Amino acid sequence: EQIGERFNVDLRTTQVVGDTPRDLQAGSTVGCQPHLVLTGKAEALRGKPLPEGYPPGTRVHLDLGAFADWLTTRAPAPRP
Repeated sequence: EQIGERFNVDLRTTQVVGDTPRDLQAGSTVGCQPHLVLTGKAEALRGKPLPEGYPPGTRVHLDLGAFADWLTTRAPAPRP
């Protein structure tokens, strides 16, 4: 919430990225869209369904680079 207020950002249009349920739950609680990267602590989940505890609507990416690719292809052009 403080990040949204400090930077005047609508958290409902902000992505949260992490490799644990706790990372994603923190952002999801304030309205961020959750993205799991299958590196670090989540590497063991590759090829498996997400266990309980992840926020609904969690998108899964192989790594941070794959998330960045997804984000740049989905993001609208910046406004002048």
